[in-house]
Amino acid sequence: MITASEIDQKYHGWSSYDTWNVALWLQNDEALYNISLDYTSYEDLRPVVEGLMGPRTPDGVAWDSPLLDTEELDEMLLGLLI
Repeated sequence: MITASEIDQKYHGWSSYDTWNVALWLQNDEALYNISLDYTSYEDLRPVVEGLMGPRTPDGVAWDSPLLDTEELDEMLLGLLI
C-alpha cells in the first residue's frame, strides 16, 4: 500500500516531473498519441518523437532527460494498447 508520504514524493503519481511531462505529451497530443500506439518501448519511440518535435517537449523537458523513468513510460505505452 502506498503511503501519503510516498504520494507526496511523486509528481501527480509519476516518479518525476520529467516523466509526468513526457507522458502527458504522449497521451494528450493527438499526433504523438497515434504514433505512440505503435510502440511498447519508450527508447524505441523517443527518436521518432525527437524527429517530429525536436529535442524537448513544448514545456522544455528533454525527451532523453536523465530524470525520466523509462520503465514507467514503457508501462504507460503498454496501457495505451488496452
